[in-house]
This record gives sequence, C-alpha cells and structure tokens, in this order.
Amino acid sequence: MNAMSWPIGIERTLRELFTISREFGSNSDYVLAGGGNTSWKNDEIMFVKASGETLANLDRDGIVAMDMKRIDKIWSARYPVGQKEREDAALYDLMNARRLGEEEKRPSVESLLHAFFPFHFVIHTHPALVNGLTCAKKGEKTVRRIFGADATWIPVIEPGYVLAKAVKETIEARLAGGGVFPPMLFLQNHGVFVAADTVEEIRELYRIIFEAINAEISKHPNEVELSIDGSATNKIQEALPGFTILPFATADILNFAASWEAFKSLRLALTPDHIVYFGYRPLYVESWKKLLWNIEEFKRDDENRPPRIIVVKNVGAFSCHENPRKAELAKLLFLDNVKIAIYTESFGGAMFMPDWLIRFIRTWEIETYRASVTK
Repeated sequence: MNAMSWPIGIERTLRELFTISREFGSNSDYVLAGGGNTSWKNDEIMFVKASGETLANLDRDGIVAMDMKRIDKIWSARYPVGQKEREDAALYDLMNARRLGEEEKRPSVESLLHAFFPFHFVIHTHPALVNGLTCAKKGEKTVRRIFGADATWIPVIEPGYVLAKAVKETIEARLAGGGVFPPMLFLQNHGVFVAADTVEEIRELYRIIFEAINAEISKHPNEVELSIDGSATNKIQEALPGFTILPFATADILNFAASWEAFKSLRLALTPDHIVYFGYRPLYVESWKKLLWNIEEFKRDDENRPPRIIVVKNVGAFSCHENPRKAELAKLLFLDNVKIAIYTESFGGAMFMPDWLIRFIRTWEIETYRASVTK
C-alpha cells in the first residue's frame, strides 16, 4: 500500500485533516509562519505534518505517514545520556518509523507526542492568547483553575524526545491516580495541544480555551500600526548596509520602548518560534548616538551576528535581515511577542525561557532545519 492508494475511509479522514489544518493554519490567531502541527492516526498508522510545511496549505505532499508500531518502540528504547547524542539517536529512530515511500519527508519533531494521545486528531498551535498564559508567572495556576481536569500543564523543558517522555510520565501518573486522559496540554513558553476523535470536538475545545482565557484578560494588545519617519529608517539602513529594513510601530511597542525598565517584558524571546525567526533577543537603543556602538556590542555578544530586531526609544521597531522574506517573518514574530507580553500582564507578568533552554533552541539542529525550509 502506498500514499496514493489509501482505503476510502482513510482518504476521507485525510480530507478532514487537511481542512482543519488549513482552517487553523490560515488564522493568525492560532498560527504564524511555520508554527504548529497536526495529525490523525489509528492503531496502525499516523499521518503528521512534515517539518517546515505550513498548515495554511497542507496537502498530501505536506504530511508524513508513520508506522505506529515503530513509534511505540521508541518509548522503550535506551538512548545516550549526552544531550546531542540522545537527540540524534531519537531522531534516527523517528525517521526510521516512516512508512515505505515517505523517505524524502521529515516528520514533525513532535510526532512522538502526537502518537501518545489516545485520540484520532491532534492539533498543536501557538496562539498569542494562549501563550499569554504559558509565558506568564501565574500561567500554571490559572490553567489549573479555569480548565481543571481537562488540562495538563508541563513546565519548561527541552523540546523533542525529552518533552514527549515528560508528558508521558506526567499523564501516566495521573491515570494511575484515577484521573482521565486530558484533551488539552499546555506547554510552558510554547503553546497548546488539543486532541479529540472528531474535528468538531477539536473546534469546540479551542472555542472553550479561547473563551475561558479571554474572560481572564484585563488588557488587550493595540495592534494598530503607526508610521515611522523615513529618516529613522535611513539611519538603520546606514548602520546595516545591504539589509532589508522594515520599520514598524504600535502604541504598545512605543510604551515598551519608553525606557530600559519599561522594555523588560521584551528583553528576550518568549517562545521557540520567536527565537527561530527574530533571534533570542531584540536590540534596544536609547539614543541614535549609540546605534552603531549598540550594534557592535550586540554582534560581539552573539558570535558576530547582527540583530534582527532593533527597537529605538520613542521611535519604534525595525526588522533587519539580508533576506526580505525573513525580514517580514522577523517583524511578524516580534509583533506576536509584543502581543504575548501584553496578555501576560493579566497573569502576573512575563516569564522568559531559562538561559539554558534558549541556548538549546539556538543550537538545536531541528529548529535550524525548520527555519531553513519554512515557506
């Protein structure tokens, strides 16, 4: 059996998977750039989004057929203790779980986690509204209060195999204590997994999540973009010749940029997506006189890499990249970071990823791969 001759029932289900993937993937409230992934499975096979593919136009070419029995063997495998060696070995086994004819595709690194859910459909997204909780100091407490037994919270942890194992152990302990398998999984500084046996249930669960969080929000982002004088853009362009420079500002950005103290909620990226697309931190510039010095200092601290986002006090933000498309993505993800920072104010304020995890994400081969192939 090959990818072109699935039984009628599976073909029908795949159409449902493509429909709901495109529905969520084309809605910026849920997914930006190449973020998020989806799957459908039965006892024998799982179809999961390929790494680097976009949900907004997901089709047969963008999914990978995986063998469930081979995936199950990963749980009992013994891997090296070393971080890189362990991740390489786990990825090797994951790639070997692909069905015949799927060798040219790379399954989402979160495939193992998708396979663990005892439901047919799994939809994983990174909504700014949800991450206003997952990136907040009172996020865990709030999730437990408003979602109760329907949700599990996973503290910040390495992505990939380690994350999947932690989820498995957490939920199995819960089941052993007489609990039920939760359809919602909130990952600190990451996003949410929602699982169900039908797409209708998936939509309803997301409706419940958004409605419940919105009811807790005391301050919403101001997304109206403001103009920036062309002379300001010229100054950035002179400092970074050959780069695409995209100026942008909102009232929220200007408020955060009013001082270094006010900028504290934006000093670091809040999720892995932000690290992938605009770097682990933006550059804050208090005065034009310090621009060149600040850029050189940033480069010295970051292996000679220039900043992708520059925020200038009382002026606005500038996305900077040699690649025009990547400049657009950096702007998009920084605006998302700003939205999340605003939402966290309703839940005790922003909580960044720890330094060790930021370093891991920045050097993780899987995220480097995703960034290189994202369309």
